[in-house]
Amino acid sequence: MTFTAAFRRTWLSTRRAYPLTLSAPILIMGAAGLALSYLAYRAIGGGQVSAEFVRRAGTGDYLSFVAVGTAAYVFTVRLLLWIGRAPVQEQREGALGARLIAPGGRLAHLAGLTAFAALLSLIEVTGLVVAALALGASLAPADPLLAAAGMVLVALFVFGMGVLMCCMTLVTGDLYAIQNTTIYALGALSGFIFPVGLLPGPVRALAEWLPLTAAMDVLRAGMHGTSLPYGRALSSLAVSLAIALAGLALLPRAQRRAMERSY
Repeated sequence: MTFTAAFRRTWLSTRRAYPLTLSAPILIMGAAGLALSYLAYRAIGGGQVSAEFVRRAGTGDYLSFVAVGTAAYVFTVRLLLWIGRAPVQEQREGALGARLIAPGGRLAHLAGLTAFAALLSLIEVTGLVVAALALGASLAPADPLLAAAGMVLVALFVFGMGVLMCCMTLVTGDLYAIQNTTIYALGALSGFIFPVGLLPGPVRALAEWLPLTAAMDVLRAGMHGTSLPYGRALSSLAVSLAIALAGLALLPRAQRRAMERSY
């Protein structure tokens, strides 16, 4: 019941507030990145990629590499935006206290928000896939099951990171600095539009440590048929679960802190 109520409330309030522009900003961001990558590939690269890119990425199909990464980035941004800002938005609306005393579980409520965000992201990703296919990208997965596992790992990490963002924004009261810093850092370090092997040494070490980078490795192995050390998949699963459990454990304290600060 809590799951359904959270999903329905989010849908109704969002539809009323943004009837025409619900998906436009993120879809435009993803489409612009895809278009710029295509222009750079054709106008600057001459339709070719370097041997180093092929070695680092495991594929020479640049358009498909960028299309998969852009779709995953749009999915990541959409879920982080919805999950990470929901409690702060409720606090600003004056609804946080009422929800905390209502007989509904925190996990079910967050799951409802996540399901809505995932459904909305599916619409945006579909638009990007259509655009990528029109530009000539090949998006047939080499291993559909492995690609699906990669998307599950991406979603698990983003859910856990979103819950941690909930805690940080509730405690500090600062939404946009935390939200934007997290999104831009993950965008730069997780190999969405370029192989992390092209990053400088210390930065590359940090990027390789991120569970989202490992999840993207699994996704790309399923899409492009690249090799995959299965330890990467297991490490992403373990760390993402730990992040999600830590966020859920800290959330009640963060909510109490936010209510105390309100009064």
